[in-house]
Amino acid sequence: MSHHTQLEPALRAVEPALRLVHERHLRQVLNFLIDRGRALPTNPDLPFWFTRADLAAADVLPRETMRGTEPRLLLVTDPDDRMILGRPEAEQLRVYWRVLYRAAVMGAIDAKLASGALTAEQCRARLAHFGPAAAREVQFVLESEHLLAPDAPDADVYRTFAAVYLDLAHFTAHGAEEFFPALPHGPAVRDLLAQDVDPAALL
Repeated sequence: MSHHTQLEPALRAVEPALRLVHERHLRQVLNFLIDRGRALPTNPDLPFWFTRADLAAADVLPRETMRGTEPRLLLVTDPDDRMILGRPEAEQLRVYWRVLYRAAVMGAIDAKLASGALTAEQCRARLAHFGPAAAREVQFVLESEHLLAPDAPDADVYRTFAAVYLDLAHFTAHGAEEFFPALPHGPAVRDLLAQDVDPAALL
């Protein structure tokens, strides 16, 4: 399956800013921005939002990737690099559904941060809501799983945590509780995150 002819149009119908890219190109973008002081994780399975200015400065993506007018582009690695190219289309779409869901959560939090409706101090307070032990666990788990850069600011920690927790809560039976055992079970964490995102609507 060519991601340019079949899969990518289906995904972009959901998120027009999405671009499927080769892992080597994504890593080049990440390395370029990290070398310039950005605190970014290096896990290529993650969805990454970048401004067009950042991507133009990196200057590694094929020209067709940059087409369009979206102010930010969502870079996601293609099925070949994810080693799902030979799977049935429904399985591939489910993989990308989860990726798009994480990206949508991050995008919603980014929008609130950009508008000033959410601040770094509030992100810090959200992370500390269930106590210092739980906050330390969140940071440790995200860094250990290469989902977060070690020196990431509080806003990045919060947006990453929200995306990972809600993904696990929606797509796995007990994944969120197992991933973050120090956090309370039940709806308490989802209720906290619902102050900033509408999980059901994004799903």
